[in-house]
Amino acid sequence: MRRVLRCAVGFLLILPLAGCWNRIELNELGIMTATGFDWENGEWIVTFQEVVPSTMTSGMGGASGGKGSQATVHVFTTRGKTIREADSINNLEHSRWVYLAHNNVLILGRGAAKHGIQDVLDKYFRDTDARLTTELLVTDGDARTILKQFVPPETLPGAAIAAIIRKEDRFSSIFPSVNVFQAALKLSSEARAVGIPEIALSGAEDSGLESMDVYKVTAPPAKLKLSRLAVFRKDRLIGWMNREESLGVSWLSDRIKSSTFSVPCPDAGSASESRNMAYRVDHAEVKVIPRKANGGFRMIVKADATGELLQYGCKEDLTKPGTVRIMEKQVRQKIMDDMESGWTAMRSLHADLAGFADRIHRKYPKTWKRIKPSWNEELPQTDLDLRVSAKIRRQGLIYNPVR
Repeated sequence: MRRVLRCAVGFLLILPLAGCWNRIELNELGIMTATGFDWENGEWIVTFQEVVPSTMTSGMGGASGGKGSQATVHVFTTRGKTIREADSINNLEHSRWVYLAHNNVLILGRGAAKHGIQDVLDKYFRDTDARLTTELLVTDGDARTILKQFVPPETLPGAAIAAIIRKEDRFSSIFPSVNVFQAALKLSSEARAVGIPEIALSGAEDSGLESMDVYKVTAPPAKLKLSRLAVFRKDRLIGWMNREESLGVSWLSDRIKSSTFSVPCPDAGSASESRNMAYRVDHAEVKVIPRKANGGFRMIVKADATGELLQYGCKEDLTKPGTVRIMEKQVRQKIMDDMESGWTAMRSLHADLAGFADRIHRKYPKTWKRIKPSWNEELPQTDLDLRVSAKIRRQGLIYNPVR
C-alpha cells in the first residue's frame, strides 16, 4: 500500500511539469530584424522592423525579386513616456509578441542620441530576449526613416545594414562596429566616451518601402551608407567626426584589422597631375604607453603596419634599390597624418575615444584618482608622440606600370 501511495504522490508532483502552460506558438511571435529609437516632445518613439514570414517562404518579397510585390518586412511605430510604456502600448495595436532575439541592428535617431542613450542600454540589459551583440548605429535624422528603406539586393534590410557595418569593420576599419555591450563598456570606463558609426540616407529622402518597385527600378534613388562617426560622452551625443578623423581614432585605438587607402607618390606635382598608389594594411599592431611629462602626460604611440601594394601609379622603378623604402616612408607619413587628424578632433571635442584614460589609470592609479574629475579638460594638453613603422611585404607581379 505504501508503495502505491508513493507512486501516486510522485505522479501528482510531476503532473504540473507535463504541460506548456506559458508557451507561445511560432505563429504568435513577431520576429524583429531591426529596431529604432527616437526622442520627440518628451516621448520615446520606438520603431520595429518585423519579418513577414509568408514572403520569406513563398518568394514574394518585393526587395528580393520574387513573384509578388509584398514587402518582406513590416515597419510599425509606437510611443510612450518610457521605452517600456511604448512596448506596452504596442500590445494595443499589434497582434504578435515582439521578439528581439534575432534583432540585427539598433538605430538611434538624432533626438534620442542628444537626449541620452542610458534608457536604451538599460532596456537591452534588462530584456531577456534582447542580445547585447546587436550592432549599434546612429542617424542624423529619424531612426524610423532609416528603417523604412530597402537595401538591395538583400531581402531583410536590418540584416543587410548589420552586414554592411561588419564588412566595413573587417576590411576598412574606418568606422569600427560597436555593439550594445561594447558601447556600455566604453561609457562606463574611465574614458566615458564612445564613437558609434552613422548610417545616412543619401539621395531622394522620399524613397521608402511604399515607393520601391523592383521591377522598374534597377538603381534606387536613395541608398543607405556609413558616413560619419557619432561621438558620445557620458551617454550623450556631442559631435561628429569625418572619415579621416575616424580612421585616425581607429589607429590610436588599435582597431585596424584591414584598411585600404591612397598615398601620393614622392614625385607628385600639381593637384591636376598628382599620382597615387594604393596600399592595403594586412596587419597592424598599436601600443600606447603613457608617460608623465611637464606636469601632464605624453602618450607614446607605437604602430607597426604591414601590407601590400595594390595599385602603383608612380614613376619610380620598383626594381631599383631604395624605391620600396621611399614608398614605405610615404605610407608611414599617411598613417601619421591620419593619427594627427583623429587626435585633433578628439582634443576639439574633449572626448577620449582612444581610451588614454584607462591606460593612465592602470599605470598611475594614484595620479589618475586626482585628475579624473578634470580629465576631459586636461585631455587637450596631453602630448602625442607618434612612432610609426610601415612595411610593404608584397609589390605584386608588375614592377613597373604599363605606359
